[in-house]
Amino acid sequence: MELLTFDEDKASGTGRDKVHKFDFVPATFFIAAGNKNVQLPEPKITVRFDSASYLKYKQGSIFTDIRATMTYDRSNSDVKETAQHIWDAQHRPGTTIPAKTGKRIPGAPSSTPLHRIFYDTRLRDRNRETARAACLAQWPNYSSHGKDCDEYPFSTTKEGAYNANGNFSARALTSRDNQKAGSQLSTWYNDDRILDGDAFYVNVK
Repeated sequence: MELLTFDEDKASGTGRDKVHKFDFVPATFFIAAGNKNVQLPEPKITVRFDSASYLKYKQGSIFTDIRATMTYDRSNSDVKETAQHIWDAQHRPGTTIPAKTGKRIPGAPSSTPLHRIFYDTRLRDRNRETARAACLAQWPNYSSHGKDCDEYPFSTTKEGAYNANGNFSARALTSRDNQKAGSQLSTWYNDDRILDGDAFYVNVK
């Protein structure tokens, strides 16, 4: 077992989140015939460090050679309505609100990714406002029946409703379900250190 420790000065990072990267290549040797050391080929590994103030842990790092994916489960009773909504948006976009011919909604693992937005609060608000307008047009009294307007792609993404040209889905869902799903997304953003501008996918089981 081998332990590697990397200590970086956050002041040396770039951008608002003080991001910096470190590349390393593990070296593995074995003794071949004739006592000759042979080095095995190893891939380069990149680690990203950041000091994003809006994440739960103010400093942290991740491996970048991964496909960041948030997962929802339709069998989870806490979020089954939201999970079904996202699944419909990804796999049956023509059945979703607002109606649009040839609608294509991103974010599924087989599609193009979503990108988180944090600093552009105006765009996040506009995403929510656009989705709520679609909900109100279809379910005028949804809020008085204990429902929230759920939107996919999320309002916290660049692909959200405002700039989607109709390629989004809004649906009135049970408030508790919708808020549980939102809490799961926030937790995942923190745990996987999804920064402003980072690409990610949403998988629904």
